[in-house]
Amino acid sequence: MTDESSSAGAWRSLRATQSELGEEALVPAHGEVSRTPWVRIAAVVARPLVPLVRAIAPDVLIGTDELGRAMIRAARVGAPNRLLEMRDLHALASAH
Repeated sequence: MTDESSSAGAWRSLRATQSELGEEALVPAHGEVSRTPWVRIAAVVARPLVPLVRAIAPDVLIGTDELGRAMIRAARVGAPNRLLEMRDLHALASAH
């Protein structure tokens, strides 16, 4: 067995035990700023649209604080699915 095939097998076994996050859009909650210039520009341009998008399609956006709570809860008690959709992340973030 080569190093490449053994590392690929180890990666697959690790991935099989983890949940994957599939977020639509991440909204900075407490003044976080990206170090990537184009992301900073996009965030400034999109910021006025966030309340409108939340009103029309609340499951499309998640705040960094909500995502953090969802990740901690998923690590502590487990996640409902291997691939977490936005509704799963919101449910995990709001669960007590």
